[in-house]
Formats: sequence, structure tokens, C-alpha cells
Amino acid sequence: MENILKNIESNYPVDQILVNGEQVWPYLRIHYFIRYLNEITASVDEEHFNVNSLSSRRPIRILQVLMQMLRGIPYGFGNWFGRYEYIALTSNSYRRQVAGQYINRFLDPLIDELGPDRVLCMEDTSPFPAYPVDWIYTRHMVSTSLLWLLMQLIVKLRKVLRIRYKIVNKRVLDMIDADYGLNVDAAAQIENYAATRKAFTYLFRLLRPKAVLLTCYYGREPVVKAAKSLGIKVIEVQHGLIGKEHMAYNVYCDIDRSCFPDHLLVFGEQELTTFDNLRFIDPANVHPVGSFYIDYVKATYRPEPQLSERFVGFKRVVGVTLQWTNEKRVLSFICEAAKLDGSIFYILIPRWPQNPAYSTLEPPPNVEVIRDKNFYELMAYTDFHSTVNSTCALEAPALGVQNILVDIDGEAKAYYGMVLCDSRVTRFADTPEEYVAIVNSFPRLDREVVCNLHEDFFAPNYQENIRNFVRTYLS
Repeated sequence: MENILKNIESNYPVDQILVNGEQVWPYLRIHYFIRYLNEITASVDEEHFNVNSLSSRRPIRILQVLMQMLRGIPYGFGNWFGRYEYIALTSNSYRRQVAGQYINRFLDPLIDELGPDRVLCMEDTSPFPAYPVDWIYTRHMVSTSLLWLLMQLIVKLRKVLRIRYKIVNKRVLDMIDADYGLNVDAAAQIENYAATRKAFTYLFRLLRPKAVLLTCYYGREPVVKAAKSLGIKVIEVQHGLIGKEHMAYNVYCDIDRSCFPDHLLVFGEQELTTFDNLRFIDPANVHPVGSFYIDYVKATYRPEPQLSERFVGFKRVVGVTLQWTNEKRVLSFICEAAKLDGSIFYILIPRWPQNPAYSTLEPPPNVEVIRDKNFYELMAYTDFHSTVNSTCALEAPALGVQNILVDIDGEAKAYYGMVLCDSRVTRFADTPEEYVAIVNSFPRLDREVVCNLHEDFFAPNYQENIRNFVRTYLS
């Protein structure tokens, strides 16, 4: 896959594209990458695995989204009327069950350290099914649906009044579209950005938070801009892959950083090298803290005998993490591998386990989708882990499980070839035949040994690290 943003930012004057005197590329850049990614994904030949009901992204029509947003408004509505010192923005897709409640594994430990009654958590409850409020660990939580509707009203009102933002040097965007065969509606993205920024500016002026906490800045650039324009700190907590190949965290020219976070809490020391050019964030503001949920799973989860019995008689068990960008290609690859050696069992771990289409799959008998356990729990049953470039490739060794990465079209090596370079922990396979050979010959290491070999990727003493960060930057 071509690094489209590196090419664009190295060859086009994107810093000169302005609206009201402000650069627009810092928030348009991710839309250009996503459009390019969707074009690449759509062009993949999928005829080898007949799963037409499995789409790269769940098809949700505008009316469905609207209805989901309307249903989301009452969700935790009473919490809007409290007094808070911090605002957290996240998605309920990051929640996992801990001690009978659904905890946001990235933000709740930080919220607990700040004080649960001091934080209002605003959560995207669509398109994911919302958990009942009394199942949620977070004490004060509301849905972002109300703000989403306010943004839509602002956009519609401007359309009715025929007010448009003037894009200075729009010719640069036109050249990018033409040269890369894209058709990004930059005007619509600018309208949505401006409406979102206005809505959150009103909110932040009303609530006056000391800081805003995020699990993902991209897609929330107008929120970041609104907060920083009012002198409010923005802290992002790493939720997934960050590295030299991640388009959202690597900037290739000098552009305005006011859409990027002030502080970034990352898993481990390994991530620090990503930010050495200062274009995204000052490396001094990148803080390795580790992972609450990985530490929790390692300390508490034990394999269930009933599930373990399903793998008796197989020589080795491999857990395969699926991703929306390459799901069908990986399914085809794994099914071909499974037919080559029936003594290897493959657990498919879907990105969206609630998708009913998985129940219609007819894979080989040694391949099974398991939907009632998450990736972290399923690693307790596996000898190896496989994916293309999911963050799970970083997390599996932290749980003591070695990787065999599926290098479809060179994507695995492009992301991880220079990062996961210890062949005792991670290996790469180009073909199903090579893959099966590695599964059969890869020396299986003790889980604690794998964790020790991988310690640069996840800092130890998570709770102490979070406490020190709060005392230093958020007190």
C-alpha cells in the first residue's frame, strides 16, 4: 500500500490550503488517507471466499444512523447536569468486562486516578450496541448523540442560508484528487469540522474543563482544536497501533499542530522513536505507561476447561485476529492453510463479533469463529497468534504468545518488519505453504520468556505510571 500522505506532504504545498486564515490540511489529511484506503480495499479480488455478507465496514444507512443517534440521547442524560473538571471522549467499542462491569480499558484507570466524580465521559454509542448504563463501570457517562445532532443542525442551517466557507488555494486539493484518482468532498469535510468545533467550543465554555481526555484524536480534530483554542490541555491515550507507518501519527511536512494532542500516553518505550521529528508532538510529551487491561488479563484470566477441550487432539492452536481492511483476504489465506494440515486448529477472532454473517461461514473443520471471547482471553488457549498489521501483533507477545504474521501484499512487513524484528517472537509468512511450515517448526517459548523479550513494547508498573502522570500534568 502506497504511503499516500508521505507522498502528498512531500510534494504539494498543503500548508497553504486555508479557510479563514487557518490551515485545513491537519484535519483533511486523514480523510484523504481513508478515501485512498477504501479505494484499495474495494479493488481487492474477493472471489476466493464466498462471504458476500461480510463487508469491510458494516453498511449503515443515513436513516439508521439518525435513528441510533436519537435513541442515544437519553443515554445517561442526567449526567449532563453535573459539575466536572475533566471531559473524556471515547467509544464504547473499547469496553471490556471486568468484575461484572464494562470498563473502558484505556480511560477508566486514568479517570479513577483523577477521581470518578470529577470526570464526564462522553461516549460514541453508535454504530455499536450500547450497554445498559448500570452495566457501565464509568460513573458519569453520556452519549455524544446530542452534540452530533447539534452539529447536523449547524450544517443544515448554513446550507439553508447558502453560507459557504471559502477555501484558499483549493487548486492544491484539486491537483491531489486528480493525481491520485480520488474524489474527496473537502467542502463537506470543512463544514462538518467547523460545526463540530463550534458545538464543542460552546460545551467547553459552559463546562470549563481543565483537560480533555481522548482514546483517539483523529476523527476528533475539531474537538482538539476547540479545546486548545480555549487553553484546555488535550491528552490522548494510545488505543492501537502507533508507529512509523501509521498515517495519523506521522506528519511529513511542517503544519499547524493545534489539531493534535498536547500529551500522548503510549504503551512502551518503543513508541518514542515515532515522534523524533517534532511535527506531530514533542517527544518530551510522549509518556510510556503500559497497559491496564493486559496486566489485568495476565493476572486474573484462566482458561476454561470446557473450551480447552475443544482443542484436544490438535498439534497446535493459532488465534487469528481479523481486520476490516483485509478480512476476506485473510479468511481465504487461513482456509487454504487449514486444508494443508488438519492437525492445526485456527481460532478466528473477528473485529465485529456481533456481526451475524459470521454464523453463515462454512470454513474447513479445523477453523472456527469464536465470538463469545475476546482476543485477550483467547490468547490463553493458543500456541501462536496471527494477523496482518493489527495492534494485536504488539499485544499478543505481551501476553506471552508468539506471532506468525500473514504478509499479504507486503502489508505485515511494511508495518512491523522493522519493529517486530526478533525472530524468536515474530515471524512472517508470504504464502499458506510457508505459513504452515512455520507453525509446525517455530520453537514454542515459555510465555514468561516471550513477555521478557517483548518488554520494550509495554512499560511495567502501569498504575504507578498513571499516578505519576496525573500528579505531574493534571493536578
